[in-house]
Amino acid sequence: FKEALTEAGYKTEKDFADDVAEDYLLTLTAEKYIKENEITEEEINSYYETDITGEMHVRYILITPEVTDDMNDEQKAEAEATALAEANEVISKLKNGEDFAELASKHSDDASTSSQGGLFDGFVKSDVVEEFWNASVALEDGKYTTSPVESSYGYFVILRISQDEKPKVDDVKDEILENLLVKK
Repeated sequence: FKEALTEAGYKTEKDFADDVAEDYLLTLTAEKYIKENEITEEEINSYYETDITGEMHVRYILITPEVTDDMNDEQKAEAEATALAEANEVISKLKNGEDFAELASKHSDDASTSSQGGLFDGFVKSDVVEEFWNASVALEDGKYTTSPVESSYGYFVILRISQDEKPKVDDVKDEILENLLVKK
């Protein structure tokens, strides 16, 4: 550690600690200035309208194409087609009255949710890919997608459980300020 300090131009650990403390204070000062002087109520309200939502509650099944780097384009296309066919088969089973949670346990390639019947509870727009979010928002509570939702992860079949009410702007103002601060 002492060698690294010396190579970085510090004579002592205290010099390094003082430099870190000074940088931290400068950052705090800059953040305070930006929050108080450069973020307008208009920006806050705009961010609130476009980026703040109530938490979403869904179940989903993810079918991932079994693609490897050593496959040629034809093999990759075949793997994609197989995954799409499986996703469509799952939707057919849902239309025939099969239980979504059981199908998720059997078919979903997402180990983090399949063991819970595909339950994905309490996420917001920034937590998921755009295609997943848009499909979830478009559904009514208790309804599932009638065609697979394609994304970079594969094909999703989504069952919307519910969406919480959007929080009041005052309740999320600190979060909005932090996000706008990062952008600035």
